Amino acid sequence: MFQKLIPLLIFPMCACATNAVFMITPSSNSAITLKRSSSTTLSYTVTNNTSAAFSQMSVDPGNGLSSDTAAAISLASNTCSGTLGAGGTCNFTLQIQGNSTLPDSFTLSPKVCARNNSICSQPLASQRVSVTMLSPVYITSRNTGLIYVCNISINDGTINNCSIAASGFNTPLGAALNSAGTIVYVSDVGENGVSICISNNTGILSCGAPNTGFSAPQGVTVQTISDITYVYVANSLNNTISICDTTLSSCATTGSGFSGPTSITFNPNTNVAYITNRTADTVSWCTVNDDGTLSDCATTGSGFSGPQTIILNPAGTYAYVTNNLSTTVGVTLCQVTSSGSLNNCGATGSGFLFPYSMAIDASNTYAYVTVADDNEIFLCNVTGNNGTLNSCATLQSQFFTPSAIILS
Repeated sequence: MFQKLIPLLIFPMCACATNAVFMITPSSNSAITLKRSSSTTLSYTVTNNTSAAFSQMSVDPGNGLSSDTAAAISLASNTCSGTLGAGGTCNFTLQIQGNSTLPDSFTLSPKVCARNNSICSQPLASQRVSVTMLSPVYITSRNTGLIYVCNISINDGTINNCSIAASGFNTPLGAALNSAGTIVYVSDVGENGVSICISNNTGILSCGAPNTGFSAPQGVTVQTISDITYVYVANSLNNTISICDTTLSSCATTGSGFSGPTSITFNPNTNVAYITNRTADTVSWCTVNDDGTLSDCATTGSGFSGPQTIILNPAGTYAYVTNNLSTTVGVTLCQVTSSGSLNNCGATGSGFLFPYSMAIDASNTYAYVTVADDNEIFLCNVTGNNGTLNSCATLQSQFFTPSAIILS
C-alpha cells in the first residue's frame, strides 16, 4: 500500500529575507528623536506574503528590547488580530512614551506572529526604526542671541547633539522651563522683555516677541503655588521681582529690599524663596504666601561676591550660589536649615572663576556650571551626603558666552 504524500508548507522566518511570511513596513523608516517628557506614534502596515490565511494574529511591540524599555512601547491601535487572509494587509500603531529611565537610544523591531506564535516575522533591517531619547538642556548665549538645545546622556552626564533651538534675541541671560517641558521663558536684558517659546518634540523652540515692561530682566523662574503656576522675573535695574501669570499678560512687583536681583529659586520643603542680590553681595530669603507673593524678605548666608545665580539641590537641603565677581571662590555651597535659612557657607568645586549660571540634574549626580567670559561649561560630580562638587572639568567649549543653563 502506498501512502499519499502531503506536501509540507515551510514559511520563511528570516527577518532579512524579502520573502518573509509577513512584510512589516513602518509609515516612515526615518530615525526618531524624542524628548523624555514627550510621546509619539509610529504606524505599520503588515502584508501577508503567502497564499495561505493565518489565524491567531498578534503583535509584540517591544520585541528585542529590555523589559524596562519595552514597557514604554505600547499598541495605540491594532487591526492585526484574528485572521489575516492570503495576500491581505492589516495595520497597527506603536506609541512610544518617553521617560527618564529609557536608554539614550534603541531600535524598534515589532514582531508579528500567527498561529499561537508558531510563525513570526520582524521588519527587514532597513525598516527597523532607531529612536534617540532627548534629555534637553537649554543654554543661552549672551553675546550671540542664540538659544541652544542639547542632549544630556544618562550614562555619564555629558552634553552632546547640540543644535540651535532659537535665534534673534538681543542679550538672553535667563531661561526657565515649565513642569511639562513644553514652554521655555527667556529673559532678554537688551529688550527689557521675556519671550514665551514653545518647544516641539525635539526641543526646537518657536518664540514669540518679547513681553516688555520689565527692567533689565535676568533670572526667570516658573513655580506652582497653591495649584496656580506663576512666572517670576528678577529685574536687575529697578531692584524688583515681578510675579506674572503664565502668559505674562498680568504682572506685579512683589517682595522688597533687593539690590540688583539676578535670580530667584524656591525651596521645595518650605514656603521660602531665595533671590541673589548681585550689587549687594547678598542673598535674600522671603516668605512665599498662598497667593504667590513674597513678603518678610531678609538676607541669609554669607561669603558671596557678585552672586549671579542660586539653585537648590533636588532635596532642598543644599544651596549653590555662583559668584560672578569673586577672584577666589567660584561657587558657594550652603546648608539649608529646616526653616529655610542658609548657613555654614563655603567654597565648593574648582577649576572655574566668575561662573554665571548653574544647574543640577534630578538624580543629584551631576552639576553644570557656565562660565560666560571663558566660553566654557563645566561638569562636576555631586557628593550626595554633603553636596560638595568635585572632579569638575570642562565639558563644552563650542558655546560662545554661555549664560543660563536649564535642564528638563
